[in-house]
Amino acid sequence: NSLSFERPLARLVAGCGDRAMRVWDLNTGTRLHLLHGHTDDINAHQFDANTLASAAADGVIRVWDMRSGVCRHVLQHSAMLHAFQFDGDRLVSGTWDGRMCLWDLRKGNCVKEWYTHNERVWAVVMDRYHVVSAGMDRSICVRSFLPDEAQRPHVPGGSSGTAGREGGWLTESSGSSSSMSLEDA
Repeated sequence: NSLSFERPLARLVAGCGDRAMRVWDLNTGTRLHLLHGHTDDINAHQFDANTLASAAADGVIRVWDMRSGVCRHVLQHSAMLHAFQFDGDRLVSGTWDGRMCLWDLRKGNCVKEWYTHNERVWAVVMDRYHVVSAGMDRSICVRSFLPDEAQRPHVPGGSSGTAGREGGWLTESSGSSSSMSLEDA
């Protein structure tokens, strides 16, 4: 089960024991949506003004339209999952077999898949150019989608530029990945 609210959006969202997602308007107390489709326990969700993504123990993430309540995509994984994050048209997910998937939410397909951990992926976060995952194997993995150092434009002030996006998408140029043990931290 999962529960969250967003005061600026005036929404309360719950993933319930009956495997349904519920969305309420906090200003009126009115239930806006009762969303059916999951066939196993819901263990995580995230939402914004337009999109709700919910994950179940059977390895399925459902992506819902928050305005209409219609399920836009069903993202199927071959292993159970607990961790995901979306940002606009991208969603990254981590499974219990250590695999990460980068999804295109416009089309509903996996555009990149890689293994990062020997055990479950427990948490994921992403920004425009990186995916960071933490696993039950006590490691943190940072996946960079920036071009090689030599290809990065120099920006006055010492920071690297923001090259490496194609058509508004995260693309992998160098494929660099690094990890560290939590015991090293």
